[in-house]
Amino acid sequence: MTREPITITDHAVIRYVPPLTDITTHWYISPGRKTDTNPLFPQEAVRARVLGREDVAAVEADTGSDLVASFEQVAINVPSSSLNMRRWPSFNPNIITGIPHGAIVPVLRQGHFAGRDWLKVFYAGQEGWVVASHTDPVTFSTAA
Repeated sequence: MTREPITITDHAVIRYVPPLTDITTHWYISPGRKTDTNPLFPQEAVRARVLGREDVAAVEADTGSDLVASFEQVAINVPSSSLNMRRWPSFNPNIITGIPHGAIVPVLRQGHFAGRDWLKVFYAGQEGWVVASHTDPVTFSTAA
């Protein structure tokens, strides 16, 4: 006897489970009994990604920074092979990709966050933040 595969939507229980509307922390569910041990965990970023909302930290970074001239570019200058490009200007675990040493990237925004200068750049089809101290300005000379 051949039986049709069962999909998760075929289960009556699953059809009546309400959709996820929020993600919260242990201390909120059980105050005084549980504590979240890692304040570096990107709770707002997880909440935004899972629930399809704007990433709060990314929005704050954009509103707390300045646009730069459309022609400004920098070269990545690091002692290692690449520089981490991040979703927002923070050393929390939010790495998008690594930009190779020597790569030249356009700068979109600049800002000062947590005591450091950061640049929002465009690389490999994505926007992200890098520490400005690991970049060198690119200058172009005009032919005389």
